[in-house]
Amino acid sequence: MTAPTRKGDPMTGATYVTVGNKTVGIRGYTWRLWASRTSFYMTSKVPNSLHLKLSIHGDDPRPEHVGRAGFKIAADRESDLQAAIARGDVLVRRRGKWPIWFPGVSLTEDATLVARLRWTWDACTRMGVAPSPGDLKHRATGFAVPPPAQPGDAVDVDLIVSNSAPFWYNGATPAISSACVGPFQNAAGQYLTGSVVGRQASHYPPPSNGVGPFPTTRDDTARAIAMSVDKFLWIVEQRMSLTRLQEIAGDFSET
Repeated sequence: MTAPTRKGDPMTGATYVTVGNKTVGIRGYTWRLWASRTSFYMTSKVPNSLHLKLSIHGDDPRPEHVGRAGFKIAADRESDLQAAIARGDVLVRRRGKWPIWFPGVSLTEDATLVARLRWTWDACTRMGVAPSPGDLKHRATGFAVPPPAQPGDAVDVDLIVSNSAPFWYNGATPAISSACVGPFQNAAGQYLTGSVVGRQASHYPPPSNGVGPFPTTRDDTARAIAMSVDKFLWIVEQRMSLTRLQEIAGDFSET
C-alpha cells in the first residue's frame, strides 16, 4: 500500500474509494479508479457485481482506437454478467441499450463532470457495515469518504476529467484538502480527479430512474445500486426493497 501524495502529483497506482471511517467501519460499497494508456477506468468492487466498468477514453493514436474517445458505462464482460445472473448471484434490472455512451456536463472550457458516486445517510446508517472489498493490491491507495452526518444528507464523489491541469471544486488541492481524490493522469495528457461534496439529497436528486423501490419493512431491505444518465452518470447506493427487486429482476428492455 502506498500513502496518497498531498502535493497533487499524479497517482502511480489504483485508488480504492469507499465511505466510512475507523469508528464505524466501511459503510458502503467500494470502487477502484486507475489510469491506463490514454484512458481512465473505474470498476466495481461490489460483491457479485464486479462486471460494472466506467471507461473514460481520451484520444488514442492507435488505428483501432481513433474516433473512440468518450465516456462509457458497460458490463465487463457481458457474458460474465449474464452468467452471474443465471447463478442467482445478483439481481439486475436494466433498461435501454448497453453499453451507454454519454457526454458529461461541461464545468469549464477545460473540465467535464463525468460521474457522481453517491452514498446516502439512509443506506450508510441503516444498512450497517458493508462487505469488505478485500486487501489493497500492490501500489494501491485506499480513500475513505466521511459518512453523511445527518438524515437526508448525502456524500458525493464527483469525477471530473480535465485537459490542461487537475480540477477540483473551489480551488481545493490535495495539498490543502482531504476532500480530493487523485489526480490521475493518462498518456493523452488528461487528468481525472474526484471532489468530495456533502449535499442535501433532496436538493440535488438523481433522475427518477436513479431511485429504486424503497423497502416497506425492515426485513425487506437490500443494499443496492441504481445507475442513471442525465448527461453525466449517477451511481447511487441506497436501500431497496428486496421483494420488488426480485419481481423486476431480469427486465432488460431496450426501451
